[in-house]
Amino acid sequence: MNGFANALLPLTSSLGTVPLWHWRYLMSHLIAIAVAGFLLWLAVNRLEWFRFTRQKYSQSQAALFAELCHAHKLSRADRTLLALVAQTKGPGQVCCVFVDEQVILQFAQNNPGDAESCLDLCRRLFGNRN
Repeated sequence: MNGFANALLPLTSSLGTVPLWHWRYLMSHLIAIAVAGFLLWLAVNRLEWFRFTRQKYSQSQAALFAELCHAHKLSRADRTLLALVAQTKGPGQVCCVFVDEQVILQFAQNNPGDAESCLDLCRRLFGNRN
């Protein structure tokens, strides 16, 4: 028996069972858990890649919006804010926020809680304009 089993021997001897701790069983369980975690991670990444690829070639306003967000390396919070700004222009003009900074600035004036985030987004998309 190994040291761990020897430490637990007094605890289990009163219960009438003696554990047999084999390092091979322990390692096989750890390997199985690691492989399952890796496969889960791989499945999630492939699913996201498949969704992005399918959306990329869909030739829609939403696909163009997603591709522009990806090209500008916008975070999830930035994409959410930009989508909220784009909704103010209507469903057919969601990509105008990448062309006209006045849309974002007007949204910032109407929504003071998001003004700082909008101005930061404007700086990153259009550069510093004074």
